[in-house]
Amino acid sequence: MDFAHTAAAERARRTKSTQLARWCYARGIDHRVLDLDATVLRFIARQADVNPPHQPGPLSPPRRLVGDLLTARAEWAARHNHPPALQ
Repeated sequence: MDFAHTAAAERARRTKSTQLARWCYARGIDHRVLDLDATVLRFIARQADVNPPHQPGPLSPPRRLVGDLLTARAEWAARHNHPPALQ
């Protein structure tokens, strides 16, 4: 079994995705970040102090997780009258 299919790899992907989603949310960037070009996504990841995901494409596990986290956070904020981000 290679590292990509281990529990440690899953934890690493989740940690990276959570950090990236927090960075995006704090700047008012929503789940549509997944629609951006790969070059822009790499730039955003580096700005968030995260190594860019290795898997290409918008449906890669880390990118899907970032989108899911941003969507869940936005839904929570809407239910709790919380502004989407500090402007």
